[in-house]
Amino acid sequence: MLDGGSLHAAALWLMIAYCAAPGAVNAESLRRGLRGGFTSAILVQFGAVAGRVLWAGIALAGTEAFAGSGPVHVGLASLGTFMLLRASWHALVAPAIVDLPARRECAVRHGDFTAGLLISLTNPFALVFWTGVVGASGLEAGGSWDVHTAPIILATLVVAALVWSVVAAAAIGWGRRAARCGTLRMAEVAAGLGLGLFGVQMLWETAGLVRTLAVP
Repeated sequence: MLDGGSLHAAALWLMIAYCAAPGAVNAESLRRGLRGGFTSAILVQFGAVAGRVLWAGIALAGTEAFAGSGPVHVGLASLGTFMLLRASWHALVAPAIVDLPARRECAVRHGDFTAGLLISLTNPFALVFWTGVVGASGLEAGGSWDVHTAPIILATLVVAALVWSVVAAAAIGWGRRAARCGTLRMAEVAAGLGLGLFGVQMLWETAGLVRTLAVP
């Protein structure tokens, strides 16, 4: 098990690296941020923070039975696959982003926070990831941790996730203001393709899990 200072530093950088990695949340944040600006992007990120911290908290609480529940994984992953493919479709078939003056007055789209939350929560493999991290650090419930350690670690994870959220949303908002409409449309298509790729990947992993569960 890591000592106190090293554990907090590791938790901070691990969460930032986890949030910054290419994935569905960042792709959806980009897709919505290109149309709704900074506000839409950061709402998606904040929704994802809530989901990620919930998974981390469940892992810290000790969830061996839940983490190993195949039916739960299949249900969540199926919903997640549907959401990602649906978002990809909307990005790829959406009309071109309007011209610059209109973009400045573009209303914030509804459901940005919910989109980030659901994309994060419907990724059951995140629980597997955090359960492995908690086990490797010796923080699992019933292990060598004390009751004061887990809340502090969880707070560290929240801070790290919020820092990334602000940085990512600010970058998207700045890019939206600075880029031309053609560039923005290309970025939106790229985000849509990325969401589609992540959706197909989750579908493939879910199918593999179903095959595993079907084996007696």
